[in-house]
Amino acid sequence: MIPIYFLGGLGSNPYHAMDLIAHLPFPVTVLELPGHGEAFDTILTNLIDLHLWFEERVNIAEPFRLIGHSMGAMLFSYLASHYETAESLILLDGGYFNLDALVSLEDEWLQTRAYLEQQVFQNPEEIIAQEQQNALFWSENLHKASLANYIVTEDGLWKLNLNPTALKELLSLQRHCQGFLPQVTCPTLLISQTRNCPDWKTEMIEQLPQTIDIQKLLAVGHSPHTDRPHEVAKAIKDFLLSNENL
Repeated sequence: MIPIYFLGGLGSNPYHAMDLIAHLPFPVTVLELPGHGEAFDTILTNLIDLHLWFEERVNIAEPFRLIGHSMGAMLFSYLASHYETAESLILLDGGYFNLDALVSLEDEWLQTRAYLEQQVFQNPEEIIAQEQQNALFWSENLHKASLANYIVTEDGLWKLNLNPTALKELLSLQRHCQGFLPQVTCPTLLISQTRNCPDWKTEMIEQLPQTIDIQKLLAVGHSPHTDRPHEVAKAIKDFLLSNENL
């Protein structure tokens, strides 16, 4: 069995991947982004750090498969282009963004910092209500995911527990990882946003190499695996089976 690794987007935690994994017929190891959860104190400042971080978790001497969402997809698309043992790459609405055409790094960090500061709640019920408001799918795993990144402050408020220094470095790092999809030689599947998809995403997808298998049939937003975990799992399974027996 070829090992499979999942890396989520900014602000995610392993619970976000659990419903997807539950529908897959093979084990998946979830990696946490630096600055998140158990990796709170981990900070990657450059591509050398990224390679070292990856190689501490993945045996690059043997074949492996990668599933990445959003920022995780961007980092994994870069890594897949640098390791010949990458057997396949699955991108969940990520890995194809040209961030420099959308927003400056400085403005992206200001927006991210403002979001971190705004995410303060009186109680966990408020957090759950916010997350459920626009959810296409809900589960016990997503309930746990909604609360996993929060801590209770001394004054009793619920506040995001993410490392701002690590996040700022990640925003910079992912810009060094963009644009590598054309160099990826392993079979690649992109499950892109189709529900309320902005024009800029459509335009960037149209510029991708024809070698990439683009799945546009699922009605999903930016987080396909939490919107429709069963359907996304089937698309992933069919893709892997069509390229090589598990």
